[in-house]
Amino acid sequence: MKVSGTFSGLVLIILHLTSASAISAIVSPTPMSVFVNGDVEFQCQIGDARGFTLVWLTENNPSDVAHTIIPAEQTGPIIDHHDDGHGDYSTAYSTEFTGGTLVHNLILRIASVQVADEGPYACGYQSGPSTSSPVGTWANLTILIPPDESNPRCSFSPNPVSLTTDSAIVTLICEIAGGSPSPDLTWNKGNPSNALSSTTSTINTFTYTITGNDNGIPFTCVAKGQALRQDGFCSITPLLVNPSVSISSSADPVVEHSDVIFTCVGSGLPYISKIDWLYNGQLLSDNNLPSGFQIIDMSDGSSELHLFSIQLDNNNDLVTCYVETASSLSNQQGITVSVMKYVEAKTTPSHRHRLANNYLVQKGH
Repeated sequence: MKVSGTFSGLVLIILHLTSASAISAIVSPTPMSVFVNGDVEFQCQIGDARGFTLVWLTENNPSDVAHTIIPAEQTGPIIDHHDDGHGDYSTAYSTEFTGGTLVHNLILRIASVQVADEGPYACGYQSGPSTSSPVGTWANLTILIPPDESNPRCSFSPNPVSLTTDSAIVTLICEIAGGSPSPDLTWNKGNPSNALSSTTSTINTFTYTITGNDNGIPFTCVAKGQALRQDGFCSITPLLVNPSVSISSSADPVVEHSDVIFTCVGSGLPYISKIDWLYNGQLLSDNNLPSGFQIIDMSDGSSELHLFSIQLDNNNDLVTCYVETASSLSNQQGITVSVMKYVEAKTTPSHRHRLANNYLVQKGH
């Protein structure tokens, strides 16, 4: 880093027994984090410093005696941002009397900060052309570099997952492109409170034993960190097998004025948690069952829809069975009602005569 400008004073002879130990920082600079190309400002207040030249100090290693010195007792630009890849440095300086003590107000501003500007900063003093010491504490400047994409990328292997037995091993992979400092990547199962794995890195690879209970459950990777302007996330569902459903009728076609039973059977991982009936697209429930309808949940997990005294008007109506698993995976199947008109059987005279003869024979005549 090259330093331009002139110092506003010379090292003076120490007067009134002023010594370096008498210089103290009333206010030390505060650690800062700023995005690359952003602006930052450090402030410092130093008490009586007669006989010394006040400066700003910066370097990568504060224990190193060879501090980089930035003149502090002036107002205006100091270092051009084209110089060695740094931002635009400027300082502001003023004094005031507080309680009879001369107080020095120092401000260091860096516009359009770059990676090269990262490191510790402190206000200090010079007691000679090449001798400088910090006053107060060091404040670290962290340069934040956003990743190339705001959200991480999720994947899993093998893909697709096959449950050849009751379980399978799957590798969950969460990656984010670049960024500094690295974010925290956390894998959650189902909801944020169910954390599986967390690491501070640009990649989080987690091995998980998946079972039928995980069918339809999303796994989410959440990225948090200073370099992210907002939290990022991605989500995958390694095991996604929709349930199966079948519907049957006790009669097809159904003769008008007779009864019919529709039976629905569903299966899925880990189990079917709900079976609903719909009639012409309208959900049937205990609160809105039309007259002549009845729903019976069977002990084997199936469900029956009973329709009593069916009418010709019900012909071509649609009966649908909807099934759902505990993780909200669903499927449905419908069947069209076919109603046949009832026709009363007619008898001829000869038929009636035979019926009468049979009746007499049964009576023993």
